[in-house]
Amino acid sequence: AEAEAEAEAEVEAEAEAEAEAGVGTGARAGTGAGAGAGTGTGAGAEAEAVAGAGAEAEAGTGAGAGAAIVGTVQLDCAAMPNQAHRADVCKLMVHPDFRRMGIAKKLMQALEKRADVLGKTLLTLDTRTGDNAEPLYASLGFATVGVIPAYARDPFSEKLSGTTIMYKMTGR
Repeated sequence: AEAEAEAEAEVEAEAEAEAEAGVGTGARAGTGAGAGAGTGTGAGAEAEAVAGAGAEAEAGTGAGAGAAIVGTVQLDCAAMPNQAHRADVCKLMVHPDFRRMGIAKKLMQALEKRADVLGKTLLTLDTRTGDNAEPLYASLGFATVGVIPAYARDPFSEKLSGTTIMYKMTGR
């Protein structure tokens, strides 16, 4: 129990440091500490860490296995006075070994809770058209506005992909 409490304190401290750096919401996995999530906001916005926000996964074996970041998402809060009610969802990523475990959904749920605390009533995002994330966002209540063709260049080839623009009104 003491080792678990120490591990939880370490996860909380790391989440606070990430939030101060504007990293976003992160899922952690490991034995002993279990898992937790920290939330934070992007540059120019209040940064606060909330440990144990709901993203859960377990990875690693053996008594000495440590927690590792397995996923992240960022909430980029608009800085202009006429945009105080909205924020952009950026960089939802889950390590390939931890996909299909519900981590992305839990990260998005933690992000929405954080957005609510910050008074953000409109969330927007874009995702590469046809990616696995597109149906996930739709299942979370994001509506599609449209597609911009040839928007993003693949970093390893000359292929251009469209991007799907989506939004969600959070209910406030």
